[in-house]
Amino acid sequence: MSVKGAVTDYFERLLDYWNEKYNTFPKAPWDEDINPLLYLSEPDEEEYVFWKPVEKKMLKTLVQLKLKLEYLCITQSKTISLVIYF
Repeated sequence: MSVKGAVTDYFERLLDYWNEKYNTFPKAPWDEDINPLLYLSEPDEEEYVFWKPVEKKMLKTLVQLKLKLEYLCITQSKTISLVIYF
């Protein structure tokens, strides 16, 4: 099993457990440094919030960044080559 598969399985089991036992999503202490996309509610009187795991789509962003950097390197390389020739 891949790491992604194991993490997905873990969170599915966690959500199923909370749903069966408490009929809610898991709760955790509210933290302003955490991405708000994970939170499903506002903090309650004890500063706890319902949350749900969200898959991070970072790979697409990293691939796009890599392509942009490669483009910039190629463009700068051509510019440097033109400067050297003239």
